[in-house]
Amino acid sequence: MVHDELGRELDALEFDWVAARDRCSIGVAFERLKETSKKDTAQRNAQLARDKTPYSFRFDASGDWFAIVRQGEIHETVKVTLEGQAIVVYHQDRETHRATITFDVEGECRLVVKDARYRLWQFRRMVLEAFLFDR
Repeated sequence: MVHDELGRELDALEFDWVAARDRCSIGVAFERLKETSKKDTAQRNAQLARDKTPYSFRFDASGDWFAIVRQGEIHETVKVTLEGQAIVVYHQDRETHRATITFDVEGECRLVVKDARYRLWQFRRMVLEAFLFDR
């Protein structure tokens, strides 16, 4: 069953697939990834400050890239770029993930990495979890 932006079920006749497909672009996905990754970074920094952890993260962005930098004893960087029709993730300048986009048969916009499909939050978790949480 197809859902609208608020999670309500839509009858197949009500689903505006043309508008949904128009919103399903790699550029739109990249901008949403940038916005939500910035929020993830701020939330993680608040948790680290609460726990008096001796490191933090800095979020930098410009145009078709953004980066999260670990600051403290260990300096590491995860950089995410928009390269043509792909979102490419680098950890310490080594490519770790490459995602394209698909509009699936359920009417959902998904990121695709090596034939697996992910929601945006799942992709963020996959590329950022170890970086943000492993010490």
